[in-house]
Amino acid sequence: MAQEFRSDSIPSGSANSESPDEGRESVRIIIAGSPEGIREQIHIFYNKGIAHLDAWSPLLRGAHLGEFMTIMTRWRKRSR
Repeated sequence: MAQEFRSDSIPSGSANSESPDEGRESVRIIIAGSPEGIREQIHIFYNKGIAHLDAWSPLLRGAHLGEFMTIMTRWRKRSR
């Protein structure tokens, strides 16, 4: 199941571990809930053209029993 979500964070396919240059900043979107609920929301985002299926991190344990979360990182240009 965790293979369904990858941590590629930049839509161009660059690796998440790449340090951003000074002209960019990261913005993160987090989904928390049951694995089924998370999967459903990811597919809704995909169908609306908001995020690719492989843009999300592997499932991480949440703060509460039975809760999980996933994170997507987007990069934006900083205002000058």
